Amino acid sequence: MEGKRIKFIASDLDGTLLLNGAQRVSEELIPLVKRLNEAGIIFCAASGRQYPNLRRLFGEVADDMMYICENGSVIIYKDKLLDKTPMDVTLGREIIRAITGISQCEVLVSGERTSYLKPKTEAYLVRMRDIVKNDICLVDDLEHINEDYVKISVYDPTGIENTENYFLNAFKGRAQSCVSGKQWLDYTAQGVNKGSAIKTIQRLMHFDKAECLAFGDNFNDIEMFQSVGHPVVMGQAVPEVKKHAVHETDCVEKSLGRLLAEIEN
Repeated sequence: MEGKRIKFIASDLDGTLLLNGAQRVSEELIPLVKRLNEAGIIFCAASGRQYPNLRRLFGEVADDMMYICENGSVIIYKDKLLDKTPMDVTLGREIIRAITGISQCEVLVSGERTSYLKPKTEAYLVRMRDIVKNDICLVDDLEHINEDYVKISVYDPTGIENTENYFLNAFKGRAQSCVSGKQWLDYTAQGVNKGSAIKTIQRLMHFDKAECLAFGDNFNDIEMFQSVGHPVVMGQAVPEVKKHAVHETDCVEKSLGRLLAEIEN
């Protein structure tokens, strides 16, 4: 990689920056992000997570970062909305009904900065509120919230492999769908993903593809890899994801350290 040409670095969270189920970024990451800022490089968290959840992870550097949230539906930089692509309301309601109709599955409806829940079980509420630590709003009717649907997610506690074939095909060609974790599948507006978000950022910030780098590990990172000149995959990723990357790492922080050493020298 030509470190001196890099202007933008995006990283997935779960399975990439957050390894082995971790819910906090490493202590080594924060000073690296500071050094990237000093070098004029934007560091971007790119995730299916909501903005407040992502922001809390980065402490003192949170204000200086960019965020691709909700799998590309929301882009925020320095706490200001850069871009948002909501889902068609009628389609969103149809998806909510389909998820609700599967007995073990729960729905997560995402607005710009809030998650809306009508939990079937206490365990799901506890997970989203106390473990994932999303900003949540409990509602009686998910089909009539007071803002746009930016993402609608399926949570299958038995494992998304048990229902993914149904959900991947149910709205094919009408909504973007991807498996985003062992128990999760996400829907966004058709054509919206982390890669489309990076293309929007490149247009707004006047970045060339060759000036952009991305770290990822899962299927919902493939479009992101295709949108940057330097795609870096995690070593534990499955072969089908790895084939879309040029570089491989077992630690984002080590790779950032090497990149910064090249730039600073």
